[in-house]
Amino acid sequence: MQSPCFVRTCSSIAALTVLIWDSLINFEDEYEHIWQLHTGLAKRIYIFSRYYGICWHIIDCAAMLGPLASIGTRPLICAIWHGSKLFTGLWLLVALEVVLAIRLYALYCKDRSIGIFLAVLLGTGLAVTVTCYVRTTRRVQFDEACLLRKTPYEYVYFSTFCFMRHALLWTLTMHKRNVGRLGHLHRAPIVHLMLRDGAWIFAGITVLLAALVPSSFLRPANGQAMFPWFTSLVSIFTCRLVLNMQRLQIETTSSVHELTTNVSEPASDLHCL
Repeated sequence: MQSPCFVRTCSSIAALTVLIWDSLINFEDEYEHIWQLHTGLAKRIYIFSRYYGICWHIIDCAAMLGPLASIGTRPLICAIWHGSKLFTGLWLLVALEVVLAIRLYALYCKDRSIGIFLAVLLGTGLAVTVTCYVRTTRRVQFDEACLLRKTPYEYVYFSTFCFMRHALLWTLTMHKRNVGRLGHLHRAPIVHLMLRDGAWIFAGITVLLAALVPSSFLRPANGQAMFPWFTSLVSIFTCRLVLNMQRLQIETTSSVHELTTNVSEPASDLHCL
């Protein structure tokens, strides 16, 4: 096994190990806050992000220890494998962005203009993502070890639009930071949670893109070795977001608003901008 292939395989196994480890340490909370929920969007997104991510990583590691471990793999097999990696990463990213958007929509009191803006933002992002995916899978070329010969320039478009989307989502979250300072102390925990989680997600996505994209162009094999970490960490980000919101139970005497969770908020106390 050549050195780049060995590094790629070890990286994928390590990313899978971290993903399984995160699942195990959160299994008790998962059982309490996810599996006991009635079927809903939060539960579906969590299960998809957690278990689709794990299943794909297992298949990916098995492929690299099996058919892709030898030199001379057919280009068609390489293209299918690479396409499945991108497909998995992109849809896990979509799941993360849907959770962030729903949280923001609820934080802004289900304001119609915010809802339309978020729908357009996610729709545009999905269109750009799918376009980059299709163009990349058609143009990508591999060597005899299934390593990329050249990184497609669509990676730059994808990463730029991805960063812009998350920057906008984080800006909208920061714009609402004054909600917890208006004297309604029972609302402070949810605002603090969204600011904290939003900061971690934005920082995490920024670091992932800043590490993945330049390394992919400097040496395509490095980008391939790092990509499993992108899918693994995005899966963990999404699951942690949902679990954190499910842990936060706020009881009020008025109407209940779902924030990808069972968080209760009084409609009369919401200060919408």
